[in-house]
Amino acid sequence: MLAWGPVLLILGAASVQRSHAAMSMQAFKQAKLMMEGVCQPKTGVSKELMSQLKKGEFPDSDDRKLKCYFECILRMGRVMQGTKVSSESLRRLARTMLPTQLQPLVMPSIEACQDIAEGDACDAAYVFAKCHHKISGAEGFMFS
Repeated sequence: MLAWGPVLLILGAASVQRSHAAMSMQAFKQAKLMMEGVCQPKTGVSKELMSQLKKGEFPDSDDRKLKCYFECILRMGRVMQGTKVSSESLRRLARTMLPTQLQPLVMPSIEACQDIAEGDACDAAYVFAKCHHKISGAEGFMFS
């Protein structure tokens, strides 16, 4: 999930500017790059694993740093509380911030993946991200 202050400021500004409309694809990509810029160095996830994500491949890895990268992203979005991903917060964020063309790809994964969690926060974030990727596919994957 995280140092979400700057991200939320950008997301909030985009939301106010557009009267609560979704972000443009360009603004969304910029926000993702900013979150990656915070979470990749914070967790130390390898550039190789990040490269796989960018190619649309979900690394089937037991890499702790990768798991905590997903936790960092979710906490930055304020959609993770404790060891649980808040499906309500995710739905709200998806409706107000995701580009409209991504919403139909992402919303089904929020519903399908909402009650799966195991282990600590990093493990739970990884399990959610893996489920989300399986359902949304590379095109709708929010983490890369």
